[in-house]
Amino acid sequence: MVSTPGWWINKGEITQNGLRCYGATVTVTSDWGEFVLEVVELRAPHYAAFRWLAGTNETEPEQELRTLTEFSLNETGDGVEVRVTESGWASFEPTEYVRNNHRENAAGWESELAAAQRFLE
Repeated sequence: MVSTPGWWINKGEITQNGLRCYGATVTVTSDWGEFVLEVVELRAPHYAAFRWLAGTNETEPEQELRTLTEFSLNETGDGVEVRVTESGWASFEPTEYVRNNHRENAAGWESELAAAQRFLE
């Protein structure tokens, strides 16, 4: 699951998104629209890394939000731990646009990980 680009782009339930692959770049089409991701590394089934190739904000065209999201699966005594690390935020100018995106992403990960848990159970 973690090696599928864009599985986390959903509305609280894991669904099939449309994928168009162009080498290391993937366009994910979901209910939220289209998202362009760079496949950085895949070591299925335990690790995957993707870079979000976000566009720019009209009011801050110089600010491209390109974060790296890493997923790893680790077996535990009780099951499997899914770990998500999204990095890159500290390198951006701390504008309101960046703060809003960071806040929305943090809330989104809570929803997406809850959806992953339901899907895997």
